Parts: sequence; structure tokens; C-alpha cells
Amino acid sequence: MATVISNVQEEKKGAGATPQVRDTLVIWYHQMDQNLLLTLDPHLQVLALRLNNRFQLNYFCSPKDIPQPPMEKDSSYMREQKEEAVKHYQGKYAGIMQSFSRAALFLPCVSPAFMLQFWKDYERDPQLQAYLTQPTFPILPIPTRPMAGVTTPYLEKPLSTYAEGHERETACATVATSIEAALLKFYPVERSIQAPFLMLEAPRTIKRSRFFSFKNL
Repeated sequence: MATVISNVQEEKKGAGATPQVRDTLVIWYHQMDQNLLLTLDPHLQVLALRLNNRFQLNYFCSPKDIPQPPMEKDSSYMREQKEEAVKHYQGKYAGIMQSFSRAALFLPCVSPAFMLQFWKDYERDPQLQAYLTQPTFPILPIPTRPMAGVTTPYLEKPLSTYAEGHERETACATVATSIEAALLKFYPVERSIQAPFLMLEAPRTIKRSRFFSFKNL
């Protein structure tokens, strides 16, 4: 079972209050760790299918260099480029902030680069502070690179320390399994019973068919 930060504050429920929708996995990572997320993502996509698409994945990537507004000395071309970059970044950031209101689980992908930028975002953004000071969702850190002070019992070491290939894929599968366990703990979720997933359960009885015979092999 995954170890989850579960000091979740109860949402206020009044008479006639509409239940809060919790259908999003908020995944926040740093650009330096993007190659690790590319390996992890297929495992999370399959997880979403296994849980009948009850949850959607929402990624936010903290860039190495945060776009800055144009300066007076910039040419009109550079000014236009910088304004567009700032607008794009602010739109992405606003989107991830909005997704916290529907967060079923927050998955910060922890590395030194991530924490340095995330700390800056936390200090400057009262909305992010509010979400994390009294979270209404569980938090499950994903260790991407070695960093002091990080403990994740469900994974022996950060993803980057596993060799590319089988070892890292196995680690990503472990992460996905831990995420699934956390979701099943906090939410009423049913696993998919569609044939593609049922065939993965072993052992399963091979039923004889008039269209198939082992003699034909």
C-alpha cells in the first residue's frame, strides 16, 4: 500500500450542497525530468483505463526558464515573442491551478529542480498556498531524482536511479500500482471488467470453441 500524505481537510457540506467532483490526477514535474515522465506516462494511461476512465491525467511542466515579460530595449519581434511565451505559460499555470479544485490526487514529481521552482511558485502564489495548507485531496509524491528529506516507502529509490529499460519500466509499474491503491482507498472506484483487462488475469480457463482447436496449431 502506498504511503500517502492524508491530512485531508473535510470539505464543508451544507444542506443542498453539490458534492465536489474529484476526477483529476494533478501531476506536476520539472522539465529536467521530462524523460522520466515519458516512461511513466503509459503506465498511468493504462491505469486510467483500468479504472474505467474515472480519472483524467493533468500534467504541468515547470520549465527550466520561466518566460519573462519583454524589456524596453527589446525589438518589436522579441517583444512579441516574449509576450506570447508569457501568455502561454500563464495559461498553462492557470489551468493546473484550476485542476486542483477537481483533484482526486496530487502527484508532485520530486527532484531538486522541481522543489526549487515549486518553492518559488508557492511563495508568490496565495492560491497555491491555500490548496496545500488545507488540502482537500491526498498527496502522493513521486521521487524522480535523489533529494535529501524525501521518503517514499513504496519505491526503493528515485526513478532516475533505475537503469533505462526493464528496471525503470518495473519501477514505473510500481508507481502506477501505488497510485491505484491510493485511489481505491479514498474513492469508490471499480476496476474495468472489459475483455482486454480480463485476459490479463491469470490463470484463466481456456474455453473450447468450435472455431478453434489446438490440433490446428
